[in-house]
Amino acid sequence: MPALAMVSMLMATGSGAQDGLSEFSQPRLFSPLPPSHSYGEFQIGFQHISERDLFDNINLLEDEQREGGYRYTGTLEASFIGKIGASDLKGSLGVQFIEQADFDRENDSRTVDGIGNVTVRSAVSSSATNFLTLSAEENEINSSQYVYRTKSFGTIQTDTVSDQLEIHLDEHWQVSALGTLQWESYELTKQAYNRSRVKREELFERDNTSILFSLSRSGFDAGAVYGLLQLTESTGGSASSEDLDQDSVSVGAGVKKVSGALQYQIELSYGQAKTKSISQGIQEDSKESALFGQVVAQYMPSKTSRIYAGVIRNLSVDLSSSATAALVTSGVIHWQTDISDRWFTGIRFEYPYIEMLGTDYYFSVPVISFRSGYRFSQHFNVEADLNYQRQRANTAAQSAGFTDYEEAELKLTAKWFF
Repeated sequence: MPALAMVSMLMATGSGAQDGLSEFSQPRLFSPLPPSHSYGEFQIGFQHISERDLFDNINLLEDEQREGGYRYTGTLEASFIGKIGASDLKGSLGVQFIEQADFDRENDSRTVDGIGNVTVRSAVSSSATNFLTLSAEENEINSSQYVYRTKSFGTIQTDTVSDQLEIHLDEHWQVSALGTLQWESYELTKQAYNRSRVKREELFERDNTSILFSLSRSGFDAGAVYGLLQLTESTGGSASSEDLDQDSVSVGAGVKKVSGALQYQIELSYGQAKTKSISQGIQEDSKESALFGQVVAQYMPSKTSRIYAGVIRNLSVDLSSSATAALVTSGVIHWQTDISDRWFTGIRFEYPYIEMLGTDYYFSVPVISFRSGYRFSQHFNVEADLNYQRQRANTAAQSAGFTDYEEAELKLTAKWFF
């Protein structure tokens, strides 16, 4: 369950990537086996992932309305690497089944969808490389938090096409251009208790476009400096209006460096967002600007342990209210260690503070997470996660429907590789 359902519906602007340093990472031996079945120019491998989530407040409601529930996710996937002509191909294709319900079975949803991602790497010249990526995914969301605030479950179907061109100007300088097209469909998925009928009701759709230009220079004693320019456009419906269109532009610069066991990244950006919303025939136009970026660091006291800390600030599109944009500032601290070559564990604390620009809404959602994993063999491992989150909103945000809630989640995952 995301720290805040609304945030999962945001299209981030700027803040170049934190490279996943703040996330739990699996030890190398926990990774899927390299594709081992040969078919012509391709190597193919298979995996099955079974996930069971238990929630004590699945609808993210206030204490007097809370109720428990579960979500089961089963994924069967084939990963592959190979060549087509002079191009390298890498990706995965599969099918995913998701079932979600509260324990009293008043609400029940089931979905089965194809998922996948494919990346084609092509050498344009001796100094230029192109990466074309296609992906499709479906995620369960909790509509009671931000879509009509009902006790029904929802899904986001996301299809993405991106193309990135990297050009090495010389030994140290590199320029990159990344273009992304994304289509999102937000739906409610309902099923009667007798499971005889499934009803999928489309709520709204959105089209997102992003262009990111970067210029970087490496060679500074295991470090690099870079500059960024990003343009985004997001159009379509939302939970609060019939039409919500936003254009944004941001510029920024940063530095990355590795020094022994320490690596860090500092980035600062300035962005401006223009929003036009139409609700009940009334059009509203607004414009907001903000500074954002990140200061993050990772330290490895040993080969088997790492400590991460950072502050990350993003400017994003908001689909849950009439705000021009959402400014999300998060502090993160994270520790993880390998107890043995079969067992790892970690703890993570995050404190997001969300300001809805153009309104006086703000709230915080602190989250604490524990994770542990055990590898029984190279073909099978299990993981367990325990998460707790608590949202607290100011009076204005509560009047707009951002309720105070608490939720605990237990997630058990089993993975088979073959």
